[in-house]
Amino acid sequence: MGQSISPWFSDRAAIGVLIALTLLKLLTVVGLSSAGRFKPFYGDNAVDHYIPIAKRLVAEGRFNGEDSRPDSKMPPAYPAVLAASMRLTPRHFALVAVCIQIGADLVTAIVLWWLAKAFVHSNVGVLAGALWIVYPPEVVLSTWVTAEVLFTAAFVSGLAMYVAAVNTNDAGRSVLAGGLIAIATLFRATTILFPFVMAVDAVRQRAYRSIVWLIAGFTLGVGPWFVRNVIVLHDRIPVAVGFGSTFLQGADERTFTITGKRDNYPEIYEAAARDGITKPTDDRESGIDRFLFRVGAWEYRRRLATQPWSFLPFAAKKFLRLWYATESGGTRVQAMLALCSVPIVIPAFIQLWRLRRSRIAAFVFWSTLYFVALHIVTLPLNRYMLPVYALLMIPACQWWLEVALGVRYPTCPPAVVQS
Repeated sequence: MGQSISPWFSDRAAIGVLIALTLLKLLTVVGLSSAGRFKPFYGDNAVDHYIPIAKRLVAEGRFNGEDSRPDSKMPPAYPAVLAASMRLTPRHFALVAVCIQIGADLVTAIVLWWLAKAFVHSNVGVLAGALWIVYPPEVVLSTWVTAEVLFTAAFVSGLAMYVAAVNTNDAGRSVLAGGLIAIATLFRATTILFPFVMAVDAVRQRAYRSIVWLIAGFTLGVGPWFVRNVIVLHDRIPVAVGFGSTFLQGADERTFTITGKRDNYPEIYEAAARDGITKPTDDRESGIDRFLFRVGAWEYRRRLATQPWSFLPFAAKKFLRLWYATESGGTRVQAMLALCSVPIVIPAFIQLWRLRRSRIAAFVFWSTLYFVALHIVTLPLNRYMLPVYALLMIPACQWWLEVALGVRYPTCPPAVVQS
């Protein structure tokens, strides 16, 4: 278990290191903002959806309605955070949101430290948590008005709580884990199927009780929003629509970028319409999303009919894009993301293979598999993999410490992981 290796810090000091790094980042952002040298970044989702929804929440007390159905593309949690920031300080709400996101990075870092300490060693945990706080792509993304950072903190926290629940057979922790993953899903609907995928591992581990309670907590978390959508919008939207649009965008390499969508969607829609796939006449977002999914499926069938042998290289290209690609398609940014990915992703995969029989590897493996499979099927973008990068920090840091220091950090079996 690595007891012969002395920890660099006590538990209190380890958390202190992570807090100190977070405060340094926070003070840097606030200082640059005060000097007029920094402004939070607003992407298309922020301008088109997040901010209008937040303003509506503040002014009218509602998320959306019949007059604003397209905002069903967004889950409710992040606009609620922006609305709370607007109530606090209307002029500087984006900066407040960025500060909250920097705080969420601290939560993620502490969770990584706990997981690594429980399964490997405190030294690995301190390094993983510290690296997460200063990891360049994460530092940049935390200054965007976007949901990914808070989504990652909630998801990783939920997964860690589930780890604790499984290893202590604690029903309450399982319910709480499901609730935390539900909160993550209310930030980004990406994880709506994750508890059910984890059920596969639960069956293998015979952790039936834990997974049942996890799914119960998850259902209690997302259920009210589904009921709200049925009542207010008369539309059966569990959390948000959008799977169909990303599925379509990922069906053709020509549409991976914003420019590619604008240039090629008209031809794709027209060709699909000739085969009888037309946009529904009603304005329900779920119907429009199903239409987009049908167009994407049609595009895949066209590839199968005309280029059947292209599926393997197409899937390989999408897999590689997960670790560097942006929707803007900028060469310099994508090159920088690739350079940042290499020292994390490759060592992590090597270490996961070495530790494939350990419990920590199982949880990281299933989480990675879920996000990789989902975004190979849909749209492969680097920022969509943010929770995976957080989890990969642990095996990557273990590998680097073992190589650099010539020591061995054996992983703990499940039985010795304590609450």
